[in-house]
Amino acid sequence: MKKRIIFTISLLIMLLSLVALPALASSPTALTAEGDSPREARIIVDVPEGTTLGQIESIAWEEYLINGYAPHVDIMIAAPGGGTDALVVEYAYNNSSASRAEDAGTEVYGSQTGAWYATFNDDTVGDSSVTSASNAWISSGAAGGVAAEGVVAYGDIGSQFIFGTLAEWVAGTEVTEINADTVVLELQFEVDSWIVDTTALIRAISVTISGQAVGLSATIADSEPELDIVAISVDTNALNFGNVYPGTLSDVATVVITNEGTVSVDVTPNVAGDTIFTSYLEISPSGTFSIATEGSQAVGTQLNIPETYVPRGAETGTLTFEVVATPS
Repeated sequence: MKKRIIFTISLLIMLLSLVALPALASSPTALTAEGDSPREARIIVDVPEGTTLGQIESIAWEEYLINGYAPHVDIMIAAPGGGTDALVVEYAYNNSSASRAEDAGTEVYGSQTGAWYATFNDDTVGDSSVTSASNAWISSGAAGGVAAEGVVAYGDIGSQFIFGTLAEWVAGTEVTEINADTVVLELQFEVDSWIVDTTALIRAISVTISGQAVGLSATIADSEPELDIVAISVDTNALNFGNVYPGTLSDVATVVITNEGTVSVDVTPNVAGDTIFTSYLEISPSGTFSIATEGSQAVGTQLNIPETYVPRGAETGTLTFEVVATPS
């Protein structure tokens, strides 16, 4: 199955910036949870080591619900004092139709079947992606009820329903020890049978993490057939060419791309931004190149500025690597 990942690196002169990285997976994966065999089925998406809750900018996917309750995402975090916990972002708390009289008392809270929908937006009144405004509850507490008031210490959660927006979790106003610096371990895109048997397809997973330029890989944690994994990592998220003058060549700045997936990949570099980069950045190798499984490729970049170029001060751009599985 072909999957696609896009990598972005910032290019600069005299400035340093970080860009968000989207990771894309377009092939659908079927997940089924029935009774307790299995109780849960999920896709696990790894995040770069050290990623924090405050760096999660958005999470999105497309879902096709065949039966049951809409898929959700668990943001797995390092629990205060050790172990793991999860911030659960689910349909019932992120789609206003779930509070309608005809849906609130049902097992599926108005979840729609039979078509592809963006995240929780299956009826125009749900979140199309998970953002700072989306609601989440902590898995170690209750899954519903009357939300606790004020800030709660992690050790006092017990059976309380701790609930708030991701912005509130990041601000530390829900649980004292959980905030922007809390480490995110992985993301779990899941269906379960805790309230009703569920079968759904998930595709087009997209995760944006600020300040990162490394690969995200997806693995299947249920009994579905193993899929090809397309994933790369890069050894830098910014190239700074410093002060460059008309009629000169800059130093060569090198990016090393490593194939972290299970298949050979084809990589195509693309440049966008200010003219100095779109017209005068030389890339070697140019065009599309391949990287074998467990292989790596050093990509050299150099600015070749003509004498006629009129300086414009600090200029910026982006170098994007589009990655697909090498056709078999």
